[in-house]
Amino acid sequence: MSAYKTRLWTYSLPVALLLLAPFNILASLGMDIYLPVVPAMPGILGTSSEVVQLTLTLYMIMLGVGQVVFGPLSDRLGRRPVLILGAIIFVITSFALAGTSSAGLFVLLRLVQAIGASAMLVALFATIRDVYAIMDRDRAVALSQTVGLERFRSDRPSVSTAKDVRLACRHTHVSAGPSIEADSV
Repeated sequence: MSAYKTRLWTYSLPVALLLLAPFNILASLGMDIYLPVVPAMPGILGTSSEVVQLTLTLYMIMLGVGQVVFGPLSDRLGRRPVLILGAIIFVITSFALAGTSSAGLFVLLRLVQAIGASAMLVALFATIRDVYAIMDRDRAVALSQTVGLERFRSDRPSVSTAKDVRLACRHTHVSAGPSIEADSV
C-alpha cells in the first residue's frame, strides 16, 4: 500500500492529453533535437566523434535503467513528485548543456538529463496506466491497437496524431469535437 493519498482523476481524455503530453514531448526532445547536430558536436566540444556517440549510447542506457529505479520510487512517493522532479532535472540540465563547451561535462550532463527524462517517462506512463486501467481489457486493447496502427498508416504525422486523439476519444466515449473517420483525412 502506498503512503500517499489516492485521488480520483476527474479530467476528460482531451484535458489529460494536454496535461501529460508535454512531459512525453520533453523526454523525446532530449534525443530528437540533439541528433541533427551530432555531426557538428566534435568540433563544438573539441572532442572525437566517438565521445559524442557515447553521449547517445549513455543517454539511452540511462533512460532504461532510470525507469527501473524510478518505477518503484513513483509507487512509493507518488506519480506527481517523481514527474515534477524529473521535469526539473531535465530542464535544468538542458540549459546547462546549452552553455557547456567541455566534452567531459557534456557527457555527465547528458547522463543527468537522461535521469530526468526517465523519471518523467515512468511517472507519465504509470499515471496513464493507473487512470485508464478501469477500462475493460478488450476496449483498452482495441483502443491501443487502433491508435498504434493509425499512426503507422499516415504519411503525415501531425494529421495522424490528430486522428489518434479523435479515435481515442471516440473509443472512450469522450467528446472531442466533430468525429472523423480513420480514412477521411
